[in-house]
Amino acid sequence: MLDDVRSVLKRLLLNPEEVFSSGSPILSHSIRYYLTLQFLPTGLLSSYAMMYLLGISEFYPEWYATIMVGVFFNFISLAFYSILLHIVIAMMGGNGGFYSTIMINVLSLSFYLILGFVPLVNVAAMAYGVYVQFIGVRSRHGLSKRAAVFAIAFSSISFVFLPYSIAYYL
Repeated sequence: MLDDVRSVLKRLLLNPEEVFSSGSPILSHSIRYYLTLQFLPTGLLSSYAMMYLLGISEFYPEWYATIMVGVFFNFISLAFYSILLHIVIAMMGGNGGFYSTIMINVLSLSFYLILGFVPLVNVAAMAYGVYVQFIGVRSRHGLSKRAAVFAIAFSSISFVFLPYSIAYYL
């Protein structure tokens, strides 16, 4: 599996369009790839760093509990964001399936899960992830550049503010 991850990362770095143009997505492959990245030491460190920055590590003083909460939080966030992005893509006239959206999001998180614990490098990894997501949305869902940018921007902003809005009114 690590050889597959290494191969996908190399292809994503050199030619992301090729990754999205080949074959139909299989949900189990995307989930297995995501979990492999998540449970690499770098993915675990990235989860811990995110939980530390969010202040969640104060509730779980044991480092392994914080990491497991981070892994669970990342998985739930991936599912929720994939649903949100797919709804926006469908509203914009995209024609790809939901499994394609999950695959796009998993692949766009690849470099962040590997480099997310390194300061400043994590910002570059996140920016490249957004670029990979843009390429994936355009090629897998057949959207124009403008529609792909809008779909990603709108779903990202909604993903950040929607939980706060719901919590405010509860």
